[in-house]
This record gives sequence, structure tokens and C-alpha cells, in this order.
Amino acid sequence: MKLAVVGCAYRIVVAALTLLFGLALVVGGVQLLQLGGSPYYLIAGLVASLVAVLLLLRSLWAAPVYAVLLLATLGWSLWEAGSAFWPLAARLGLPAVLGLLIAFAVPMLKGGERFRTSSRLVGGVFAVGLIGAFALAFQPIWTVRAAGEPAPVANPLPMPEAADWLQYGRTPEGDQFAPFDQITPANVAQLKVAWTFRTGDLATGGKENQNTPLQIGDRLFACTPSNQVFALDAETGRQVWKYDPQVGAGASPSWQRCRSVAYHDLAPTPRPSPQGAGWGEAAACERRLYLTTADMRLIAIDAANGQPCAAFGQNGVVALATGHPRLLQSDLRPGRRGRQPDRRRLGDGQSVDGRALGRGPRLRPAHRRPGLGL
Repeated sequence: MKLAVVGCAYRIVVAALTLLFGLALVVGGVQLLQLGGSPYYLIAGLVASLVAVLLLLRSLWAAPVYAVLLLATLGWSLWEAGSAFWPLAARLGLPAVLGLLIAFAVPMLKGGERFRTSSRLVGGVFAVGLIGAFALAFQPIWTVRAAGEPAPVANPLPMPEAADWLQYGRTPEGDQFAPFDQITPANVAQLKVAWTFRTGDLATGGKENQNTPLQIGDRLFACTPSNQVFALDAETGRQVWKYDPQVGAGASPSWQRCRSVAYHDLAPTPRPSPQGAGWGEAAACERRLYLTTADMRLIAIDAANGQPCAAFGQNGVVALATGHPRLLQSDLRPGRRGRQPDRRRLGDGQSVDGRALGRGPRLRPAHRRPGLGL
């Protein structure tokens, strides 16, 4: 009797979870259709909701109907995302978990007792697959390797000056190590705030502060969640200039952040980082910053004065999504953030975000290539 009560409760819980899953897909599927996206989410949500009703009615049809849905989802996922692990995990993870739960619920359905052994076998297969996928999630995926022997760099850059933080990870290797010796375990407790600067860009409504500022010479370059860039005097915190790309709140309502900008010096040979008036001695945009925005633009800014570099793209701006063969038209609408670039370099005409995305805006190879920490 107790086992029957437990089995009934388990079946109802599984049905409730399946119904929640189906209704979420229906609501999201309708929204996606309104944006011109795939109808599959809506269809899958309706079928999952039907499976939930069949579970509540103790109908044995719940198992084969869900099996068809799961196989169709597998085929659709492979067609849409290919064999890449994380896109497949996002599309198949939760359906597989529900498949595991439904498999163990089969003996509680009318006529399902005779399938007790096979349902346990199917549930075991699901469990092994989920455990394997979980383990695979902690392995290197989308490792970027050179297609051939890399060409030697004409002007290799030595390690940055001790006071400089030229890239997201400080060095091209991204070690994020600060070789400073003035702060020690003996005096760290005596540190005091030297200055405070407020950008006015509050981290609310989907925004997050995840910035790693760059320091080049006597300037600090920081960006805000809405992709505003500030140049500050590193000693005093005084604002030198500000650049605002005018990213609207609707550009990405749930994902607004800037993890860093990228610095690039076009000089043919290495030179010391500028100090004070030295920022005005170089030609326009010879020292520049690169910024990506939530509405998928790549912008080049003169590090000396914060003005867009007119010779780059269209008045300093390249629309990354325009003409991209892998982006749907719905990806270009407000609220879609597109792909999140990994911390790879931009140069030699290639832009990389963990997979080859095609030819990007061409940058002149030099001894400093900006590391995009985005």
C-alpha cells in the first residue's frame, strides 16, 4: 500500500514537472515565433504538455509519445547546432532529465507493470548519459588550435612595464599576474582608498559590473555595463574623457555588461607607454581602444581623446552581425545579444569566439594585438 502511494505521488510530481516544462516552451515558443524564430519550441511545448496530461491519466501512451518528442528534439538539435557540446547540452539536457524521470514512472501507468525491467534499463541508459555529459562539461571544449605553424612576429613585445595592464589578462598569455612589490603581507592591512570614481551607470535591470580596467601609462581605461568607456587619471581618478556608444536599454534587457576594452598601438616598433602630454604626440588613432557593445558593434576609439577612429569601419564602427551567415534576422532585433566572444585576440583579419566565425575587420598586424576580454 505504501509503495502504491509513493508511486502515485512520484507519477504526479513527474507529470507536474513535465507540464511546467511544456508550458514554459509554449510561452517562449510563442514569443520566438513573434520574433521570426523557429516554431519547434512551441510544437515541443504542446507535445510535452500532452505527455503531462497522459501521465496524470496513467496512460501508457505517455512513454512512446515522449520518446518520439525526444528523438525529434535530438534530430532538430543536431540540425540546428551541429555536434558542438554546449549548444546540444542546452537543447537536450532538461528533456533528457525528464526522459529519465518518465522512464521510471512507466510501471505506475496502466499496463506498465510488465515493462518494469525495460523501463529500468532505459532509465539507466539516461542516467549514464547524463553523468557522462556532466563529466564532459568539465573538459576543454572548442579548443582553438592553429591550422599550421604560426608565422614569426616581426616586433615581439617584451613583458609589459610593471605599471601597465595592457590586456584583459595583463599579458598576451592572460596570466593576470601583477608583479608589484610595494604591497606585501606586512603592509597590506595599512592600505587606504586613494580615490573613488562613479560612472553613473548603475548595475540594475540585467546589468552587471564585470569590468577589468586597463592601465596604459598614466591612464586607466574602464567600461561600464552599457558599454560606456571612461579614461581616468590613474593617480587622481580625474576623468580625462568619456565615450558613450548610446546602447539602448532594449539592446539586451537581460545581458548588459562589459568585461574590458582592448588596447592596440599601431607604432611599427615598441615604445614606452605615454605619460601626461605624451598622449597627444602620436598621430590620430595611432593608440586606440576596441570596444564591443551589447547591440553587436565593434568600435575603435582614439585612446588619446575618446573620439571614434574614422578610418576604421564606418566612422569607427563595424556592425558585427550584418551579413553574418549564421545569424537569423531575429538575432538582430532588440533583446537578442548574439554570440558571446571568448577572450581571444582580434587581428590578421580573423575574429574568433571559440569557433571560426569568418572574416572580421582587418587590423594591421603589429607588436601589440588587442586581446578581446569581453
